[in-house]
Amino acid sequence: AETKPVVPTQVHTFFVVAGSFKEPTRSAMRCKQLLEEGFMAEQLANQETGATRVTIGRFASKEEAVAFMQQSQPGFKENLWVYTR
Repeated sequence: AETKPVVPTQVHTFFVVAGSFKEPTRSAMRCKQLLEEGFMAEQLANQETGATRVTIGRFASKEEAVAFMQQSQPGFKENLWVYTR
């Protein structure tokens, strides 16, 4: 199943980001890979830059997002970060 970028509607949602891509096919491939690895991966379109962020978690609080990021980081070669919108 192909995943499409979503625009988050909840105001205070915190995301753990595993990558940001200018090329839509790269973000779609990374999202699919993370889904296959068991993450709740999503693509978030960045209206300002045109890039698509690939996230691995969505949380109600920054503390939850940071805890998940720190727990997940050892499995990633790239740096994870927390993003809010």
